[in-house]
Amino acid sequence: MINENYFETIDTNEKAYWLGFLYADGYIGNKNEKLQICLSVKDESHLDKFIICIGSELSCKRYYGPYKTSGKQVHWYTKKRKIVNDLIKLGCTNKKSHTIRFPKLNSHDFNCAFLLGYYDGDGSATPFNTKIACGNINFLKDIKKIFYIDNVIYTVKNTKYETYTMNISRSVFESILPHYTNSLENKRIIFEGRRTREQYLLDLKTKREVYNESKPIKTNNENNPTNIILKKFDITKEELQKLINECTVTQIAKMFDVTRKTVYTNTKLLGIVFPNKKNYHPERKFHVTKEELEKLLAEHPMTHIAKMFNVSDKAISKRAKVLGIEFKNSRRGYWAKFNKAKTP
Repeated sequence: MINENYFETIDTNEKAYWLGFLYADGYIGNKNEKLQICLSVKDESHLDKFIICIGSELSCKRYYGPYKTSGKQVHWYTKKRKIVNDLIKLGCTNKKSHTIRFPKLNSHDFNCAFLLGYYDGDGSATPFNTKIACGNINFLKDIKKIFYIDNVIYTVKNTKYETYTMNISRSVFESILPHYTNSLENKRIIFEGRRTREQYLLDLKTKREVYNESKPIKTNNENNPTNIILKKFDITKEELQKLINECTVTQIAKMFDVTRKTVYTNTKLLGIVFPNKKNYHPERKFHVTKEELEKLLAEHPMTHIAKMFNVSDKAISKRAKVLGIEFKNSRRGYWAKFNKAKTP
């Protein structure tokens, strides 16, 4: 049987925590007729904790979705007027996002549990601090005043309504964690697995050192005239110049199983000059001479020629332009009229 007096007085950390969670993820109906919670299925176990605390039954849950943005959801609601009215008195009202203020609770322990519950609903973790969001800037100002936080409140752009965010220092978050041990598990794991700012900067420094070590260095290699160790693949200047003249950069990258950027970097290190683009037309996918292509274009439609070489008609058109072939039979309907005139 559901406990209708659960939120009548906030006298435990557990109640303060769930009040904060409802401030973030709870919904009061337009006519103040129901309380509803909608969560992702991955957080269903957390919804089960609330249902057990309030004395409801797990069979009351309903499943919806999956939706494009939020995936599959699990819903729970109650129409007990006593619970809804008590929450409204505590400041958890309909369309509360832009009107909520920090509730006046009896002790600082309850304030900590409330903030932890709100973070589990509308908070997120960053590399070395935590962040909460709200539609009312005054709510975040209340938190700054109660917990002596000096961080700046930021306005989130590109949203339908004004939204504000504020970082909470690691020390403050570590102080509120013990006030309710059954908080949302995935966010607790994220926080415990996070790095401190010093660890983050140390990891960043290590990455830079590794990158600097991987840069090309001078060496005494007779096969390499520029005395440079190439990245990821070893090739002489003459061999690479020959490949550049005969193949595309993409083809060279596939030969050595590297990226196009690596090929460009090595050509720059070796001082290789690319051929003039006006006269540089490496044969791609198919080989054909100018005379052969002229003859084919005079006798067949371009789509038929494309099928012969297993390429697109656009590739045939480009190759004709490259070879300087002028053809007048490319306009729409030419071959249809030609075949119609040819038939008796």
